[in-house]
Order: sequence, then C-alpha cells, then structure tokens
Amino acid sequence: MRNAFVKLLAGALLTSGVLAAPAVADQRREQDSAREEMRAGNVLKQRDIERIVVPQITRRNPNLQYLTFEWDEVARAYRFKFIDNTNGHIVWVDVDARNARILRIRE
Repeated sequence: MRNAFVKLLAGALLTSGVLAAPAVADQRREQDSAREEMRAGNVLKQRDIERIVVPQITRRNPNLQYLTFEWDEVARAYRFKFIDNTNGHIVWVDVDARNARILRIRE
C-alpha cells in the first residue's frame, strides 16, 4: 500500500512539474520583454505605473483591491487585475506602458 502511494505521489509531482514548465518559461519571456522595453526607454517601470494607476482606480471605486498585473509586449501595455470586494468580480485595467494612461476598464 505504501509503495502505491509513493508511486502516485511521484507521478503527481512529475506531472505538475512538466505542466508548470511552459507557464514558467512564458512568464520569464514576458518579464524579459518588459525589462528590455524599459531599458530602451520605451516604457515606464511597472512600479511607477502602479504608483500612478492603482490610486486612480481605487479612488473611483474604494471597494477594489489591487491583485497583480500582466505584460502585453505587442500592445506595450500592462493589464492590472483588481477584485471588487463587494461582489468578488474581477476588474481588468489596461494601461499604456509608455505614459501610464488608462486605456480600458473591463469587469
């Protein structure tokens, strides 16, 4: 019985590692792309954009809580993710990385 459990656990760990590897590679590529754009002076730093955008959004709706962001290298934009604490809905805010201008807000 213990041997079967060990095999099952080992299989689960191997499977999760194999499935997670492409996602990690994609995330690293996105980070590298954002970093290159920032170094070239094409976009603002993500933290600077956060300092500008997050307060603007939370002033509009104090029930929103900032969660995370994604980088879109084609659009040169960040997509900020908020959660509305009153109803649990996710709110996406697309921001131009060149000037921190809010492009779109979607619920």
